[in-house]
Amino acid sequence: MQRADLSKSQAKVSVQHTTDDRGVKITTFKLDPVLIENNEAGKAFVLLLASVIYEDKSPATKHVSLNFHARSRECRFSNKADLLLVLDDGTITLTNGPGKSGEGTLWVYSEPEDDLCIESCAAIISEQTFSRLIRSKNVEARLGEVTLRLGAIPLQALRELAAYVRTTKGAQ
Repeated sequence: MQRADLSKSQAKVSVQHTTDDRGVKITTFKLDPVLIENNEAGKAFVLLLASVIYEDKSPATKHVSLNFHARSRECRFSNKADLLLVLDDGTITLTNGPGKSGEGTLWVYSEPEDDLCIESCAAIISEQTFSRLIRSKNVEARLGEVTLRLGAIPLQALRELAAYVRTTKGAQ
């Protein structure tokens, strides 16, 4: 696995080349965790992670995922709620369970651990949704009562991930 250090933000992307069980070569780009929220006094944080996966011989992206990982004193992510992405040009709703809209799907998990709650929200989104997200200047992810604002650094990291994927795919 090689690491690419992206100069305009603190974003780091890992690139991994594998072969699936059918012999198809797959490239995976993973964005290292980017801090969205932090409360040191409460030992709470929310991280954004993202990945892009494609088959090497295919021009289309196979899989884009956005993942929010959180730790806090109370569980906040509802596994019954949809994820609403609020973008400059509108909203996109991702449902928990099999995707119906073509925009993507959602998976949410919460687990108490000692006096904290460890949570994950994984959104599998379409390439078009990812493109809309990185073109936006203001992005919020709303999961039930929780609103996560993707500020300048997380958005820049996602843009750099997309640029890295485009550059690498274009060089093949």
